[in-house]
Amino acid sequence: MAKLTDMQRLARVLEFIAGLSHPEVRAALNGRGFSQHEADEGFRLLREALEAFYAADAQPPTALDTIALLDAWENRWLPVVAAALERHDPKIARSVLLNIQQTRGPRLLVTLPTLLDRIEALGASAHEPERRARSLLTRRGLTSEVIDEARTLLRETTRLPMALPLVPKRRKPTLDSLWSWYREWSRIARVVIQDRRLLRSLGFGKPSATPR
Repeated sequence: MAKLTDMQRLARVLEFIAGLSHPEVRAALNGRGFSQHEADEGFRLLREALEAFYAADAQPPTALDTIALLDAWENRWLPVVAAALERHDPKIARSVLLNIQQTRGPRLLVTLPTLLDRIEALGASAHEPERRARSLLTRRGLTSEVIDEARTLLRETTRLPMALPLVPKRRKPTLDSLWSWYREWSRIARVVIQDRRLLRSLGFGKPSATPR
């Protein structure tokens, strides 16, 4: 099984933390000692890891050019997703947009893949309302080709020097601390939560979702 890259780890943790906002998830984990203190620690570690990973001196201009294109894509399409889903199916809108808001810069490399995964999951869902929501977004212009544009830009960033910056020195320890926190609580969550819907909200819907 291939080892996750640092960026994949950040994306995995972000999705897990987003899923923690679900009341049933928190109720299940509270029984294993997951308090607000633990949640705050996770947010703090994620913030520190992001700051270390995306330090200004680790961003070559070529990478920033690609991120600018991703920023433009998000600015164009995120409002469309929000407007359409919030009117026609507020429940699905909350699920798709959970912890997703317009941002800029390298943080897009974490939030945008999550948004794209959620949108594509609507079309593959076994539930008719979710498939209708995906069809609605297609009618609003968010076609598979438009999704592929963002995917292509994201793939380009992985081939740029920014994917493996040599600095800052604190990047590895901050990422390791965050991943240690994630491994503990994600492993506990997989034991105490049996509802597949809740597990998917935490990012456990794919074969590669087992923490390493």
